[in-house]
Amino acid sequence: MRGNRLIASPATAFAEAASQILSGKIWGGKVPEERIRVIAEGTPHQSPNVVLYWMHINRRWSWNYAVDRALEWVADREKDLTVLETLPFHQTLTDRHAVFVMEGMREHESLVERGPFLYRAQSRKFGRIAVEYLYSLFQTCDVIIVDDHPDREYRAFLESLASRTRARIEAVDSSGLIPFRSVSRYYPTARGFRTLVQRLLPDTLCQLPDPRPLPERIPFRTKKPSHPFWNAWREDHEVLLNPRQGVKELPLDHSAGPVATKGGPTAARNRWRQFLETALEHYHEWRNHPDENGVSGLAPYLHFGFISPFEMIVDLLKRATEMGWSFDRPSQEADAGTWWNLPPSIAQFLDQLVVWRELGLNLCLRCDDYDRFESLPDWAKKTLTAHASDRRPITYTLEQLENAQTHDRLWNAAQNELREEGRLHNYLRMLWGKKILEWTPDPQTALEWMIYLNNKYGLDGSDPNSYTGISWIFGRYDRPWGPDRPIFGLVRYMSTDSARRKIRLKKYLERYAPEMKETQVTTEDVKD
Repeated sequence: MRGNRLIASPATAFAEAASQILSGKIWGGKVPEERIRVIAEGTPHQSPNVVLYWMHINRRWSWNYAVDRALEWVADREKDLTVLETLPFHQTLTDRHAVFVMEGMREHESLVERGPFLYRAQSRKFGRIAVEYLYSLFQTCDVIIVDDHPDREYRAFLESLASRTRARIEAVDSSGLIPFRSVSRYYPTARGFRTLVQRLLPDTLCQLPDPRPLPERIPFRTKKPSHPFWNAWREDHEVLLNPRQGVKELPLDHSAGPVATKGGPTAARNRWRQFLETALEHYHEWRNHPDENGVSGLAPYLHFGFISPFEMIVDLLKRATEMGWSFDRPSQEADAGTWWNLPPSIAQFLDQLVVWRELGLNLCLRCDDYDRFESLPDWAKKTLTAHASDRRPITYTLEQLENAQTHDRLWNAAQNELREEGRLHNYLRMLWGKKILEWTPDPQTALEWMIYLNNKYGLDGSDPNSYTGISWIFGRYDRPWGPDRPIFGLVRYMSTDSARRKIRLKKYLERYAPEMKETQVTTEDVKD
């Protein structure tokens, strides 16, 4: 069946997959081989007969191939299952990120406190101490399942694990709809990547992870595994009861405090349902207008794995049928450019979810210096370097930018949204970045400062998709644009005046920059 899908035209294969999903046939079978990467062969059939799932990237009980793979090992040898969830140590972590993750940990803990397996949220250890704890715990297991992910530092850490234990270690990919390691090269354009994705997606849709949550799928056993490492669980539990207080004891950057947006799978699904019911139908019309609140707001939840793109695409196909779309439309009428005649709003959202999001996974895996100026396209490096010494009419310090102290009210509003709420409207993120490029001494500094501000304040900071968005500012996934301009060269230029004419901003400005404060700088105050 799989071979037939790959041979069939993308439209026919997509129709077949959609038909299967809409008839209720969610896969829930064996984890596809291309999702499993063996890091260490180990000795999985010896004592202590424990399967450990280290939950670090995809923080959810359902729609998760790593959970499915752990249960395959449990069923195969009647092993005990333990799950350890840790704070992320491969990315920038501030109080706001830690609280967001801890809120999800508390939800996970509450669901399995009396369940058939042991779950522990390690909320009191971070950094090197957490790593040493992890190494020690690995000695108590004979099979270890970890989340696979293309982040450079995380990949390097996974590769180092083989020398730390005799257990079998498998990294399982649940990050994207397309297995990210199955894409063998770096794609420099969204157009080329879109063609590949549309060919591979139907096969993925016929092999979805199990939608049932883990606590409902594992047989109840009265005896749970015990080990001294689990004895301090109550102290972690107390931290999770009040994470905003608990993070103060961790060695984190406390200057980016918690935000109002709640973390966890339930908050993620609530936000998703709200978007489906109130904004999806108008997504193609509203998405660029900050006043319309037409975006999903799911980037932080996808980043921390609280919601699965598999679940989302199933919901999108169901909603498409409610909007009049039919998967059995004749193939000659199916236009790949509109995702085979899906409603415009769903087609555009799907393009963001599948193409642009997963382009980030491809970038981080196949371009190891993805966060460095040297990784940009040759034409972009050449033109930006040629204009690096151009006089900047206005420049700002990092501190001024961080505190939204510029002469540009719209830019200040965007920075205030990022700093105060941990998010940045998709359209304004582009303008935000273009102005930083214009206001900093050189493009290398601009890139460094953009990454710093985004990763520190954005709840989705450090995400692969953040790096595609930031590097787009400098010409990645774009083309040369004439005329040749000062500072930008042939890199696409954006202006505040143009944005004000194109998009609806009145309510947004009133909310995030109600007035220019007296203490803020003007064009006369800044450095030439």
